[in-house]
Amino acid sequence: MLTTLTTTVWAQDADLVAIADEQYNFGDKRDAGETYRQALGINPDNVRANYMAGICYLETIHKEKALTYLLKAYELAPEISPDILYLIARAYHYGEQFDEAIGYYQRYLSDVEAKKGQQYSKSKAQELTKQTERNIYECNVGKELMASPVPMDITSISEAVNTVELEYAPAITSDESFMIFTSRRAGGMSPDKANDNLFYEDIYITHRQNGKWNAPKLLEGVNTETHDASINISPDGSMLMLYQDDNGGDIFVSYKEKKEDEWSKPRPISDNVNSEFRESAASISADGKRLFFTSDRPGGYGGADIYMSEAYGKNKWGQPVNLGPAINSEYDDDSPVLSYDGTTLYFSSKGHRGMGGFDVFKSEWNDSSGTWMNAENLGYPINTPDDDDHYTVSADGMRAYYASVKDNIGVGDMDIFMITAKDPEEVDSVEAKKPQVAEKAPEKPAVAPQPQPELQPVVCQIVVTDATGAPLDAQIILQPATETGFESIKTGTFRKDFMLKESKAMQVTVRKEGYMFQTIDLTVPAAQAGKAQQITKGVRLQPVTAGVRRILRNIYFEFDKVHLRPESHDELAKLEQIMRENPTITVEIAGHTDKIGTWDYNKELSLRRAQSVRAWLIGRGIDGSRIKAVGYGETRPLASNDDEEEGRELNRRTEFVVLTR
Repeated sequence: MLTTLTTTVWAQDADLVAIADEQYNFGDKRDAGETYRQALGINPDNVRANYMAGICYLETIHKEKALTYLLKAYELAPEISPDILYLIARAYHYGEQFDEAIGYYQRYLSDVEAKKGQQYSKSKAQELTKQTERNIYECNVGKELMASPVPMDITSISEAVNTVELEYAPAITSDESFMIFTSRRAGGMSPDKANDNLFYEDIYITHRQNGKWNAPKLLEGVNTETHDASINISPDGSMLMLYQDDNGGDIFVSYKEKKEDEWSKPRPISDNVNSEFRESAASISADGKRLFFTSDRPGGYGGADIYMSEAYGKNKWGQPVNLGPAINSEYDDDSPVLSYDGTTLYFSSKGHRGMGGFDVFKSEWNDSSGTWMNAENLGYPINTPDDDDHYTVSADGMRAYYASVKDNIGVGDMDIFMITAKDPEEVDSVEAKKPQVAEKAPEKPAVAPQPQPELQPVVCQIVVTDATGAPLDAQIILQPATETGFESIKTGTFRKDFMLKESKAMQVTVRKEGYMFQTIDLTVPAAQAGKAQQITKGVRLQPVTAGVRRILRNIYFEFDKVHLRPESHDELAKLEQIMRENPTITVEIAGHTDKIGTWDYNKELSLRRAQSVRAWLIGRGIDGSRIKAVGYGETRPLASNDDEEEGRELNRRTEFVVLTR
């Protein structure tokens, strides 16, 4: 009788695991986790149920709760999965038990090394090792940040806004009169659920009255019966940016109608911004002149990168520029928001000096050098080992809003929180602060004068990578030439210390045989007493292959003429060198104009300018059969040819295109 009963119980256990497997494979990981845990209520020693219950926690919320189940699975069957040690480390990591996490990460590294060439290929082992070493680094950062928490109060903004479901992507107006956010709560446009058994995303609006956020309402005019996600809102509250899955994922805009809380039908923001790749986050500067957005298009530093596009007319955006390695890491970088004074960019990143998942960072704009400074982590408890994202700051700098998972103060899943300085008299804003030096007591008469702070050099670093992001040794040429050039401090990284009395504009050309050269602007500020300054510029070189295109940045013609000015010769000499180093390539010199003048005239002018460049190269001994000159006139603009000067200037250019290798 006892044997029969035991067999029946174990069969019930197996049935529940089979059901949970179906839920998990369908994408419903929350319900799957609950079903696995029900199976464990019948048989606590079911190996798969323990393992998968841990997996479901790691892939949803309350990730630290995975630890109990994964440790049990490992105890019952150490070979349950090749990555079991890594998963246990992840659970410790999410639970902020960093020393324990590091121990398991290191055990996993040893296991990977032992199985390299057998269970893991060499490339796979390198990939796993790199990721695990990054996780160990995050744990060490977490220990440092938690040892010095920032003086901030973090509170759930409102139980009327936050629910047991997901709320995220808060966007506020400059006067904080209303907030737009995304939620996957019940009561949205569709009664149906997605494969993960959560309601579809919808966009909501909540108004602040008497200091409190009221019950949210669906935003009229923008929601559909599938996923609709808000991204951001213009400071004046007139334009909403949202994400739609079209074309691989694009940014759309909607404009506020006269009727309260009603918005126009969304339309794509700009062909210069959206691409065939995924654009997923954006914000506009307070003056409306700059758009910051996220894209995973090729040519970045890895994962999703942050780009900036400048306005050249109403709702018109120019070609985007990657913000470089001070902002972008080899991992995902997301949710850029510029402070109202235009000096600080806030964003989330899985890279830089983070403690795990997306952390919130800031970067200060250096007016003297015209560059963004290296990213700074906003600290703990703003950041955690889980995702902390969609950070936005109030106009007065005294409050911030962001999305995070916080079991102790949250309502359910990811919620929206408000951050305020604990002591407004001592803390200027809600960004993380460095420790301050206490005020000195009134000094007694000094016996001798105190030494003045010495001038500190401006440290300039050039980081050179290839198309894959791997470091690349190259030649760094500084113009105008100085007594000493850049020094290579490691593969792909070059340094020079400047001690200038006043700010100076320069150009740096990066070149390597077999690659297209690249010239960048560099403005070095004056050295300051007692204040160290650093500039980091990232340069990505492309190999000389068919189809590679490069704008020749320093080619100058007299107005409305075709004669090359003398200051063009340095840039042309670099082009000549590429032709000599790659004797089999054929190239096209492409001339372009703006729309000022007639179509025929612009076509002829652009052709003659391209022919001038071709003639210069032939005069330097390059075989003319390798060079094709083409004039495109006004037919291939990079920006609008309307009356805005900035757009026309972008379109007046000479390009170099490799036709054959």
